[in-house]
Amino acid sequence: MTRETHLVLGATGRTGRRIAARLRLHGTPVRAASRSSRLWSDRSEPDGWDTVLRDVDVAYVVPPPVPGPVHEFVVRAGAAGVRRLVLLSGRGADGWGGSAFGRHMWSAEEAVRGSSLGWTVLRASNFAISRASGRSLTYRRITRDEHVSSLTGQGLSRHDADGIAAMFALMESGLISGTTDELASVPGRAPRTFEEYVVRAAAAGVWNER
Repeated sequence: MTRETHLVLGATGRTGRRIAARLRLHGTPVRAASRSSRLWSDRSEPDGWDTVLRDVDVAYVVPPPVPGPVHEFVVRAGAAGVRRLVLLSGRGADGWGGSAFGRHMWSAEEAVRGSSLGWTVLRASNFAISRASGRSLTYRRITRDEHVSSLTGQGLSRHDADGIAAMFALMESGLISGTTDELASVPGRAPRTFEEYVVRAAAAGVWNER
C-alpha cells in the first residue's frame, strides 16, 4: 500500500519538529520544510510553493505572522493535488473581537475553511507553569510597555514583542477563559491533571538549567 506524503511546514519549529518525528515513527513519508532546511519554505512568499507542494497528500500549516499568504497557499495546494490541510491556529480565534493578536491565524482559518479540500483546524491553548522544579517563581504585574521592552531586551523583534503582549492582553480580557471538553473527546481518553504533568515533566528534567 502506498503511504501518503505529509508536508510539514515549520518543520524545525516547536510543533513542526514533533509532528514530523511522530509521523516518521509511524512510517509516514514526511517532507520537512523550513527556512533553515534544505527544502526552501518561506510561508510568506509564494515563489517556490509549487515545488514544496508537488506530490503531497496532506500539509501541516503553521501560518506566517501576517494575514493573507495562506489564501494563496491553499489555492496552490489544491492545484497541486493536496487532499487535506491541517492548520495550527489559536483557541477561540473567532471570538477575539478587535484584538490585534492572532489576525494572521483567523485569516488562515478563513482560507482553509473556505477551500474545497479536506481540513482540520487545531486551536491550541496556552497555560502558565507556576510550580515545577523546586525553583521559586514569582508574579509581578507590569504594564504592556514594560512587557514589550523586556521582550525586545531579550532579543525579540518589536513586531514579535507586540504580538506576544497583545496575546496576554487578550487572555487578561477573559475572552478565552471558558473551558471545553476537547482534551477528553479528541484523544478519546481522560486528560492528565496539571499535577501529574508537573511531576512527569520535572522528573524528565524539562526545567533543569542547561
